[in-house]
Amino acid sequence: MSVSRETGRGAPGNARRLRKTLAALVARYHLGQAAAAQIERILGALDAEPDPHTTVSAPQAALELHVADSLSGLEVGELRAARRIADIGAGAGFPGLVLA
Repeated sequence: MSVSRETGRGAPGNARRLRKTLAALVARYHLGQAAAAQIERILGALDAEPDPHTTVSAPQAALELHVADSLSGLEVGELRAARRIADIGAGAGFPGLVLA
């Protein structure tokens, strides 16, 4: 997965930072490793998109802004327990992509 348009793709320090941040989110919200892999794929796809639907598309920034924000909804017990939710928005797919 590429790491950042601003600081160079695949820089080892950036990859470690991304994985550390992702691991912290996975632990905080009690997600499995499958969820972490899916989030990495979403970040990779967003970074590879030639015309992204958001100005924040570099993986680390998108993880900190879009993904962390999307997952914060899991702090609401009713949302965390819900079997289905609706993402009624006009954005780039967040939070629906992350929560799915």
